[in-house]
Amino acid sequence: MTQELRERVGFEIPSGGEGLSTWKVEDHIGVHADRFGSHFVGLCVPVGRLTADELFELAELSRRYGDGGIRLTQRQNLVLTGVKEVDRLLDEAIIARLQPAPDPFERALIACTSAPFCKFGSSR
Repeated sequence: MTQELRERVGFEIPSGGEGLSTWKVEDHIGVHADRFGSHFVGLCVPVGRLTADELFELAELSRRYGDGGIRLTQRQNLVLTGVKEVDRLLDEAIIARLQPAPDPFERALIACTSAPFCKFGSSR
C-alpha cells in the first residue's frame, strides 16, 4: 500500500518509522477447527444488523449442520458452533450475505457502541 501511495503522489513520502503495533485480527470470522473434531464458523453480520427471519434461518442451519449453538461476538457478529458439515453450510444462500470471508471494510464496521466519539459505528 505504501508503494502505491508513493507512485500516485509524485513526491517522496518520508517513512513513519518502525511499526510498533502488535494488533492482529481476532474477531472469530472464518472457518476454524475446534478441539472436538468439528468446526466453528464465524459469520460477519454487516453493521451488526440481522432480521428475525435471518436469525430463525441461522438457528435451523445451526441445528442441521452443527450442534445447535450460536454465539454472539464482541464485534456484533455470529459464531455457529460444532459444525460438522462445513461445505454444506457454506453452500446455503444466507451465507452470501453473512460471509465467513467478508470485505475488510465491511468486516470492520459495527453498529453504535454508545461510546463517546466512537469511530467504529455506521448509521447505514
